[in-house]
Amino acid sequence: MSARRLRPSVVHTERSIVQGIDISHWQNGIDLDAVDVDFVIVKATEGYDYVSPQFSRQIKQAERTGRLLGAYHYVNGDGAAAEARHFAKTIKPWLGKAIPMLDWEGNRNDAFNDVRYLEKVVKAFIDETGIVPFIYASRYYYPWSLAEKYGCGKWVAQYDGTKRAYRQSSPAFEGEFVCDIRQYSGTGRLPGYEEDLDLDKAYLTPEDWRRLAAGERTTARIAPKWIASSIGWWIQYADGSYPKNEWCHVGGRWYRFDERGYAVRGWQKVDEKWYWFHQKGEGAPECSMATGWLKRGGWWYYLNPKGDMATGWKKVDGAWYWLRCADDKTGPEGSMATGWLKLDGNWYYLRPSRVGGFPEGSMVTGRRIIDGTSYVFDGSGALV
Repeated sequence: MSARRLRPSVVHTERSIVQGIDISHWQNGIDLDAVDVDFVIVKATEGYDYVSPQFSRQIKQAERTGRLLGAYHYVNGDGAAAEARHFAKTIKPWLGKAIPMLDWEGNRNDAFNDVRYLEKVVKAFIDETGIVPFIYASRYYYPWSLAEKYGCGKWVAQYDGTKRAYRQSSPAFEGEFVCDIRQYSGTGRLPGYEEDLDLDKAYLTPEDWRRLAAGERTTARIAPKWIASSIGWWIQYADGSYPKNEWCHVGGRWYRFDERGYAVRGWQKVDEKWYWFHQKGEGAPECSMATGWLKRGGWWYYLNPKGDMATGWKKVDGAWYWLRCADDKTGPEGSMATGWLKLDGNWYYLRPSRVGGFPEGSMVTGRRIIDGTSYVFDGSGALV
């Protein structure tokens, strides 16, 4: 599913601005007149009393040069209400101009393992200012549910692993998750500044950025309205638009919408891969994408974490399975094989039922007695 093109949580990708940076006291000598970016996010505060010594100079320069503005607070666990008040007080001259953002990461943050603490900061900041902040975090530690609960914009960090990065119109992993701003490098370089920069891409227009800075919640696209018709389910955003022929992440689950805008059900082939979308009564939200083991029509299938149907050899929870390929006529494509299997000149045996804790379909190795006859299978499962 790496080729997904997802609707960001606020606006369409085709209307997005391109590039920005986030800076702090580490970039104390940066001249924003010399750096070609659309937006600048500046560190303002940390904890309940620290103010970046470069905050005032950097955000004033960014404002003077006409950049779209963001200001962030580094959460460190010193007291949720105190942190929120300190951040709000420091950025008060720019409230309504700069999007406020909360930086949630593990370094120097005693509360990092407690997302409830972050929720207290979010609520306290909203109480102080009436504005819903963005939340910044690594993709792998991102508090997705919390962001959706409060309609917080999502600023997500994920790098491609390279040491040095330059301006990228399509960063690695783009489209694998929904966000409003993507930080794609912490060691980037841009003309006009000779040291490392954090590079970001925003999926917002300048108009959207200004509206969010002024206090508009992002729930218009994060929490769409589900509507049922005689044909099926579809969703509508607050601006009246709806997704068509695309993937959407709603309420923590993936959905696929057809060219008419209806959520699909059952088996669907997308970009040459098969997916299953739950039907009514299957114990999961109707039309949501399935993952893991699925039994349909008496056959078992395995759907990868990204939802695409697995074929060929597949290792799941430490056991190997054979999932039929398209040219295997002994069963439907993707279905799990059991019993004897001949493949590339070798014989394998896949348990026809669950035996002694070993799952149905799992490949046997070592010495086994099958139907009264002793056989030996090597470490790869092939009959010796």
